[in-house]
Amino acid sequence: MKSTKKICPHCKEEFTSNHARRKYCCDAHRVAAYNKRKGYKITVVPPEEDRGLKSPKNDELKPLDKENLEKLKRNDFNVQNIGAVTAGSLIADGVKNMFTSDYNKPASKGFVLELLKEHIEEVTRQNNEIIKALKGLKQSNNYSGMP
Repeated sequence: MKSTKKICPHCKEEFTSNHARRKYCCDAHRVAAYNKRKGYKITVVPPEEDRGLKSPKNDELKPLDKENLEKLKRNDFNVQNIGAVTAGSLIADGVKNMFTSDYNKPASKGFVLELLKEHIEEVTRQNNEIIKALKGLKQSNNYSGMP
C-alpha cells in the first residue's frame, strides 16, 4: 500500500498515512477534534514532568534532613494527620456497622461454617426422631416394612 502525505486538520502539521481514510496524525488529535465538534469541554492536563510527578533519578535523591522534613510537612501529605485520618476511618466504619442490619452485612467464612454446622445438627436431630417413630411403629403394630 502506498503511503501519502497529509495535513492533520487539528494541529495543521504534515504526517504520512498508510490508509486512505485516515485524516488525523494521531488518535489524540482525532478524539480532540471529535470533542470539539460535539461541544464537549475538555480540561487540559499538563504532562507528568510539568506536574512534578516525574520520578527523581538516583543523584537527585536527598537524605531526609530538617529542611526536607519541613518540606514534607508542608506538602499535601501531612505526617501529623495520619492518626486523625485512621481514627476517622475507624469511627466511620463503626457507625456504618452499627446502622447496617444483620441481614445486609456480609457473612464471614466462620459464620457460614457455623450456620452449616447448626443446619446439619438440626437435620440429624429430625432424622433421629423419624427413625425412633418408625421403630416405635414397628414394635407396636408389627410393621414389617422396616428392616
